[in-house]
Parts: sequence; structure tokens; C-alpha cells
Amino acid sequence: MIINKDPNKPFSHLSIIPGGGHAEYQSTGKYPGYYDRDQLYNIAKDPDEQNNLANDPAYATKLYEMKSELKKYLDDLPGTFSL
Repeated sequence: MIINKDPNKPFSHLSIIPGGGHAEYQSTGKYPGYYDRDQLYNIAKDPDEQNNLANDPAYATKLYEMKSELKKYLDDLPGTFSL
């Protein structure tokens, strides 16, 4: 694996900041559900988005409602989007 340290070349995700190391920590490492396909948070109780409720059966109806609403918007856009 080659780590690019030359500032004149494109950055890779393995390069020294920017674009690598812990440069993405504020968006990826800080949020446990960052890569989860579905994400649902109670922002009033969990403003730091640490507890993803999307897989909690108690929130299945709410998740369905929100995805249905999103689908209405996506249907008007060009291209194909899967939920």
C-alpha cells in the first residue's frame, strides 16, 4: 500500500491530512451509525446522534413514514434512488 505524501499529487484516503488519517474523524469516527444505511435519531434526546433508532422495532412506523415522505421527493428527481 502506498501512502501519498507528495502535495502535488492527488490525495488518497491513506495520505496525511487532508483526506486521510483522522481528517474525517469529525464526520466518520464521531458517529457510530455514520455508515448505517438507515439512520433515525431523536435529536431532542440525542443531539450528538450516538443512538441510531432505525433498527429499533419501536420506531419502525416512524422510519417507514419518513422514508415514504422522502420517496415522494425522490420520485420527482431524475435518476433512480433505492431506499
